[in-house]
Amino acid sequence: KCSDKRLRQLIYKHIVTDIHNCNKKHRDERLNRNIQNFLFSQIQDANEMTAKKSLAVLIDLYRRLVWTDHRTVNIIAAACFHKSNSVL
Repeated sequence: KCSDKRLRQLIYKHIVTDIHNCNKKHRDERLNRNIQNFLFSQIQDANEMTAKKSLAVLIDLYRRLVWTDHRTVNIIAAACFHKSNSVL
């Protein structure tokens, strides 16, 4: 929960790049499952900024064809039911 916008952008970029690089040669399902569970818990968080960034990470990895499984799609769909309308 960082208030500095540039630092948030840098962290976001590093998270997406690291996950993308971890899945380049072979998919580590255990690592992916743990990260997806963490991101899902962050989407359920009451803090809007945290939920938005977690959703953005999931969508970006889906667009890059890194995570195209049913778990990712279900987590993105679950974000539709967030308490705040601004998450979508």
